Amino acid sequence: MGKKENRNKEKKIIFSEEIDGLINGLALGLAFVIIGLILTFKSDYFGNNVANTIVQWCFIIIGSLGLATEIPKLLKKNGIQGTDDLLLGSIFFGAWLILYLSFSKTWVNILSFFLLLFGLYALIKGIAEVFYSLISSSKKGSKTNKISIKKLLTNMILLLTQLAGFALVIVQIIKAVQELNM
Repeated sequence: MGKKENRNKEKKIIFSEEIDGLINGLALGLAFVIIGLILTFKSDYFGNNVANTIVQWCFIIIGSLGLATEIPKLLKKNGIQGTDDLLLGSIFFGAWLILYLSFSKTWVNILSFFLLLFGLYALIKGIAEVFYSLISSSKKGSKTNKISIKKLLTNMILLLTQLAGFALVIVQIIKAVQELNM
């Protein structure tokens, strides 16, 4: 009877503290970004466009930064290196792009030039590290070529999906900046 009761008991899934923190960080970052996107399309949510835009910006920026710190943790578990540089470069490049498109002043371009320089450097370095780690991780630990190709494609799809989401956030920020300047 003791063995039968053990089979009927539900198995509990217990997350480690690291996994629990990762899940919480991703959920919070996505929640902030989604709220920011909702406010982008519902500009009268707070009854005042200025208040709505300020809250929208805060949520998109905080959510983006939160995701930028959590996504590399997730991808490192899959053997992908360089995502932290890739995301940091994307943030710097996105900030430069927002400033460049929003303000056509020479002094802003001079000050934001360093964002462009560091952004492109980190972006290119991150891309190189990601592709190198994807290619080298697909060769390691797999006995057949089919497994390595499947792992490589899975990791690339995961990375591209997350980068597309991040690019959407950058586009929404640019759209919000352009609406402010009108």
